[in-house]
Amino acid sequence: MRRPTRTRRLSIAAIASSLAFVVVAGAGIRSLWNLDCWENANGRWGIALAGGCAHFNHHSGMVVQYIPIGFYHIDLKLDRSDAARAIWGFSIDREFVHLKNGNGRNFYLHLPLWPLLILLLIAPACWLIARPANAPAFPVVTKSS
Repeated sequence: MRRPTRTRRLSIAAIASSLAFVVVAGAGIRSLWNLDCWENANGRWGIALAGGCAHFNHHSGMVVQYIPIGFYHIDLKLDRSDAARAIWGFSIDREFVHLKNGNGRNFYLHLPLWPLLILLLIAPACWLIARPANAPAFPVVTKSS
């Protein structure tokens, strides 16, 4: 099996992936102490970073009227359960809410950030494994003068 060569495209992908890794790792570490949430304009869906996990929620029905809209930030206290969720935190949940005005439904998806961090390390690892473009085909055979 031949080793791939370091092309310009692979180098750019490795640099971009490394920068994204630093950003996501920083956001993941910050999320252990802070909750940052973005809700869309009509309050139907939201994305949050908290406890080392990314959270996605979707609301339908009358529940939408009671949800804050826009960006909000909350300081969190670190618990051991949050640390365990950050490692094993894959979960999907759906709940039905009964209100006086009508019924609603909430959908929640929780994903830890470490699988994304591993995926972001693939391009830099490929760049390290690849041989330079100007390397000899057979490095054992050298020109003797």
